[in-house]
Amino acid sequence: GVQDQIAGSVLHRLAGLPAAEAKGVVMLNDGVNLYGSRLYAHLEPLGTEFVENQFPDDNGGNLYKGRRSNESPPGGGGAGLRYLGPDPGPYVSYTKLTNESEADWSDVIDLTYRLNRTSDEDYLDAIGEVVDIDQWLRFIGMTALLDNNEGGLSLGDPQGDDYAMYRGVEDQRFRLIPHDLDPLFG
Repeated sequence: GVQDQIAGSVLHRLAGLPAAEAKGVVMLNDGVNLYGSRLYAHLEPLGTEFVENQFPDDNGGNLYKGRRSNESPPGGGGAGLRYLGPDPGPYVSYTKLTNESEADWSDVIDLTYRLNRTSDEDYLDAIGEVVDIDQWLRFIGMTALLDNNEGGLSLGDPQGDDYAMYRGVEDQRFRLIPHDLDPLFG
C-alpha cells in the first residue's frame, strides 16, 4: 500500500540506490478533506527531472522503463533483458523516458547481447563494462530484503516489468531502478 511505497522509496535511497521519491499526501477539494484519513503516495515521476536529481553529475543519459510486450508499443518483445536480435524494433518495450526523440536502443541491444551471448570465461569482464554489478547486486538484495512481491523483472518475469534502468554518458554502465514498491514486506 501507500506506506510500503513510501518506506520502499526511503529504504532504497538510504541504501544508496536510485529510487523515485515518495511522499504521503492527503487529497483536498477546495481545502476540504472529503476522503477522511485516506493517505495517497505522491511519486516523483521518472523522467528528465528524476535523472537530474538522482544523477546530477551525469544526467544526459538514457532512462528506460521496462514493459511487458502486451503493454508496450506494437512490435515490442518485452523488457526481460533477453537478446531479441540486432533490429531495434522489439526493444521498444524498453520505453525511453529521456532522449525520447532519439529512436536509438543500441545500448540496450548491447546490454542484452552481452547478458545472453557472452561466453562463461569472458562473462564477468564483458558484463562489468555495461552493468554496475555492485549496484545490481544491491538492488537484487534490497528486493529480497523488502520482500517485494510486485513481480516483474525482480521475480524472474521473462517479459520484464516493474523496473527502470539508467545508463549515463560519463558512466555508461546500466543501473537498476525500482518501480511499483507498493506490495512490500510480504
